[in-house]
Formats: sequence, C-alpha cells, structure tokens
Amino acid sequence: MELVYVACGIGKVYSASCTQTLICGFSSSELYMTGICGGLGSELTGLSLVIPERTLQHDVQPPGSGRDPWNLYDGRSSVYMGSRQQNADLPR
Repeated sequence: MELVYVACGIGKVYSASCTQTLICGFSSSELYMTGICGGLGSELTGLSLVIPERTLQHDVQPPGSGRDPWNLYDGRSSVYMGSRQQNADLPR
C-alpha cells in the first residue's frame, strides 16, 4: 500500500484541485480529507474526532481583500443536515 500525504491549503478550490490531482496522478482508490474548526464546546479536547449531524459552509477571502477571512458564507443555502442513521453507519 502506498500513502500520499498532501497539505492542499485553505478553501474549497484548493481542496477540489488537490483532490482531482490525486485522482488523476495517483489513481487513488480512497481519499480522506481532514480539516479544522473552531467554537467547539469545553467537553471536547484537542484531537477529538467529531462526526456532525449539521454543518455550516463558510468561505475564506483572498489575503488583502479587505474583508474578514472568517466571515460566514452568505450566498446560497449553506446549512447541511445529516442524520443519526447516516452517522451510525460510519465505521468506528
């Protein structure tokens, strides 16, 4: 088994570009993406694995654009609902 680690950068465009590069360049059979988030409750510690039932999409702005890069995305609908059943089916 070969393992390829890539730090793709911040944002959905970098993520999509990196994913496509892995698919085309390495014929990857599996891809795992990780990220970070903020605002977690005090009951969680560093490196806790969290499987959300609901997520909120946000975008970042290019450096120097004059806007706060962590503003919530306010375009199309951005709340994604999962279900307990979907999460229950994930391997533990």
